[in-house]
Amino acid sequence: MAATSRHLAFKELGVTPASELVNLPGGSEVLVAGVRRATHTPPMRSGKRVVFLSLDEGSGLVSNVVFFHDAQAAIGAVFRTHYVLIRGRTRRTGARGVSVTGEQMWDLLDVAGKVRARQAVEREQERVVVEAVAADNVIQMWRRRA
Repeated sequence: MAATSRHLAFKELGVTPASELVNLPGGSEVLVAGVRRATHTPPMRSGKRVVFLSLDEGSGLVSNVVFFHDAQAAIGAVFRTHYVLIRGRTRRTGARGVSVTGEQMWDLLDVAGKVRARQAVEREQERVVVEAVAADNVIQMWRRRA
């Protein structure tokens, strides 16, 4: 996917660019997306698994996301995908530092496919409406002539 079409798709989905995360207050709900570059699951004293992800959106900037144990049950199998869309909340880690606490995660390619399918249906509906209006105009024109 070319950079331009990727960023248009991200914009349509409402994805927050990594460059804008630093400008958001802590607790802001965001969608982040990109290629999963790194996944870390360090051992925790509590025994509960915490997953840290680094996402590259193609801009050169990386989004850091953490999934705590309670959020992982809802997204289990998605950890196997490389292209992800994540909903979460910003977490301030200093004056310029920010990470995202992940709440949900989807396979970005599946989401993109559903968006393309929806767009195709909308284009077809629009085409049908345009054709119906054109046909109605022709009918009205013939009625005026008669």
